[in-house]
Amino acid sequence: MPWHSRTCRCRGCDCMTPMEQLSKGLAPPRPRWSRRRWRSSLGAWQPGTLAAIATAAATSWATLCMSPPQQPAQGWRRPGAASSKATAEAAAAAKRATRAGKAQTAVPLEMPAIPRRQRRFERPRPPRRDRGDQPDALTRELERLNEMAEAGRLSEAHEILCGMDIESYDRKKRMVFNTAIKACANAGNFVAAELYYKAMLRMNIRPNAKTFGKLMEASAKAGNLPMAKSWLQEMQRAGFAPSEVSINIMMDAAARAGDYNSSLYYMRLGQELGFELNTMGVNSIIDAAVRNGDRAAATAWFDHALGM
Repeated sequence: MPWHSRTCRCRGCDCMTPMEQLSKGLAPPRPRWSRRRWRSSLGAWQPGTLAAIATAAATSWATLCMSPPQQPAQGWRRPGAASSKATAEAAAAAKRATRAGKAQTAVPLEMPAIPRRQRRFERPRPPRRDRGDQPDALTRELERLNEMAEAGRLSEAHEILCGMDIESYDRKKRMVFNTAIKACANAGNFVAAELYYKAMLRMNIRPNAKTFGKLMEASAKAGNLPMAKSWLQEMQRAGFAPSEVSINIMMDAAARAGDYNSSLYYMRLGQELGFELNTMGVNSIIDAAVRNGDRAAATAWFDHALGM
């Protein structure tokens, strides 16, 4: 039996060399690959690839088996190369130098802080603003609504209010409606003010003393004294006591309506509540007396105002 029969992996033959297998057209031995790798390799093979691989394998196998490598002579060395002893000494010297260099360049335990790399053209950063310096969108909308309310521009204020998301204001819902009623008060439109008040109640927003004060002011500037009285009673039923501002508003409503007696009544009501008569109240009384045609009363209150 030939020497290679034990290691022969050809198909249907136990004694043929790879050259003989190639001459007879037999397939090369199957590589021990996984199934997935074998399938992927088969997919990439071309018709001529299999023959080229077989030829290269047979050639390398014949070279290794039939022509053993020749050992060089004892005194032979490559031209220009040093002897083995000199080469060993040079390698040892290089190794010692490498160790010495590593010892000198040892990394310290505490590394200094590396500064941040500065850009060549770095823009200066703007100063950081706090949240209070730059108002958000809700605050800007509320400021615009307040500007329209101060100017008495009811139509613009109503347009801004319709474009606002009331639910997003959370705790400022009452402030939004109070500002809208303020626009009605400066415009003297008590009908629109009442509509805003009813909208507040539908949205379960509890009015405060400022709400009723703006409602009375809207009625007073329109010269509607009965409506102002009804809002004062509504404020008292809601649990709010009349303030000095509300008393002055009622005196102004009486003066615009030309009701001199009602202005005196609210003056006494304010004194009972502990409020002193101020210049605004005296002017309202004088205005009521003039509109009522009582020149003597107007002159007397004018002299009283000069002595205050």
